[in-house]
Amino acid sequence: MFQNRKDSFFYASSILQRINSFPEFSTFFRTATTSILTGALMLAGILSGCKSGERKIIPAYYHWKTIFNPTARAMKYLDTLQTEKLYVRVFDVDWDENLNTFAPKAIVKWEYEPPVKAGVCPSVFITNKTFEKIPDSLIQVMAEKVWKKIFILMDSTPELQVPEIMMDCDWSTQTREKYFSFLKFLKEKIPKSCRLNVTIRLHQVKYYKMTGVPPGDMGTLMFYNMTNIRDEKTRNSILDIETAKKYFVNFDQYPLPLNLILPVFSWGVVRRNGIVVDMLNDFRPDSAHFELSGSHELKVKESFYYNGTYLYQGDVIRQESPSYSDLMTSAELLSPLLQNPELTLGFYHLSEENREAFPAVKLISVMDLFR
Repeated sequence: MFQNRKDSFFYASSILQRINSFPEFSTFFRTATTSILTGALMLAGILSGCKSGERKIIPAYYHWKTIFNPTARAMKYLDTLQTEKLYVRVFDVDWDENLNTFAPKAIVKWEYEPPVKAGVCPSVFITNKTFEKIPDSLIQVMAEKVWKKIFILMDSTPELQVPEIMMDCDWSTQTREKYFSFLKFLKEKIPKSCRLNVTIRLHQVKYYKMTGVPPGDMGTLMFYNMTNIRDEKTRNSILDIETAKKYFVNFDQYPLPLNLILPVFSWGVVRRNGIVVDMLNDFRPDSAHFELSGSHELKVKESFYYNGTYLYQGDVIRQESPSYSDLMTSAELLSPLLQNPELTLGFYHLSEENREAFPAVKLISVMDLFR
């Protein structure tokens, strides 16, 4: 019936979409059928993983929120995906103008003990501004303090093994030397059993001889945020396939093994009087407060607060999010470029809205395209 496993995933996923689109089907019927198909897809993935010559996929997810307190449904969702790595942003590092030094920001608060079976990988976001401002004499000091801060935060769950730490920084040619120096000092501090993972953007692969290659054990390609968010002509800055294709160069020459994180998030770009003034994370509009304004934009009907952000009547909001089709196309394009025999494939980021937009069955089918 099916030419290959990919066809079976597409077929099962299409059935799910059709079932959920008919309200006349009972809740019990939809729930039961969804469970059966999800189980079938998981079984297919397990069986396919037993075939020789196929790449091993390590499912991962990214937790960006400051408070770590996932719901039982979120944990079940991660379990359905068989998540092996959970990247948790534990804090940011930014330059404090008042103190004239680097400082930790947005430190994670553990309100829920992370699951032992999922390897928790702490992630630290460092602003490029920090490396623009920091003197050479403080770089080693910052590396020591960053590691100590990670150790203290992870020590609250001592039974957890930390397989790797991730450093996330969109460095420039002007800050490259300082950032790479920081990574070298940091690598000297972390245990040998802990691998150093560094985030990589598309342009840093294509132009790696110009941007340099960070001294990590591996890289993770952040496959999102591709076009200018302030440009009125932009339709979807999160994931633009045609823009991405222009950077599919030098993957076979890039010195670090590359893993991958795909986007499953959405946001709203708020424009007021033609100027971008704000961003609404995990933006999911409703008809009570918004009306269509063109093919891909919404207009605020009356002034009101949206999740703590005050929106004015007449504000125009461009809703951006990747589609399931976008993710499948991305997987088809990236799979032959990423030749690792073992690939960590993650999704950004964990929230209720994103879980609803991308059920586990859909992400399982995306992962299968990389095998």
